[in-house]
Amino acid sequence: MDVPEHTLPIQRLVDSDRSFQINDVALIEAIFVMEKQRKIDRSLIRKALQALFTLNNISCDRSLFEEMLVAFVKHPKLSAVDCYLACAAQKIGTAPLLTFDKTLSRQMSATQLITADVIVDESPVRKAEFSSDSSDYVE
Repeated sequence: MDVPEHTLPIQRLVDSDRSFQINDVALIEAIFVMEKQRKIDRSLIRKALQALFTLNNISCDRSLFEEMLVAFVKHPKLSAVDCYLACAAQKIGTAPLLTFDKTLSRQMSATQLITADVIVDESPVRKAEFSSDSSDYVE
């Protein structure tokens, strides 16, 4: 399962005294690869990351990922990204996470399904406009 040319350098880095930050996106990508490409069970992914989080030289948002991993194991129909977004919204106080995903809205309490009758309170959220090209964001 391991890729030998990847395993040794990472093991050396983790075992060193060097401190480093792991970005949230990198952790989500690692979870995706373990689950979808390597076919590792979600509970084993959670255990592997929990072991990683015990290392003092690694900096990451441990509390967010602990919560996210609980949801990830509990809700097998949801992706790692879905669980992360819902947990992050709850943690930073921007819940509910608005979504078109019915499965996500039913399984995670920090979400709200967007429907024609949803009225969003605009007070805590900055107004934004999107041009006809959805990649253009204008404030």
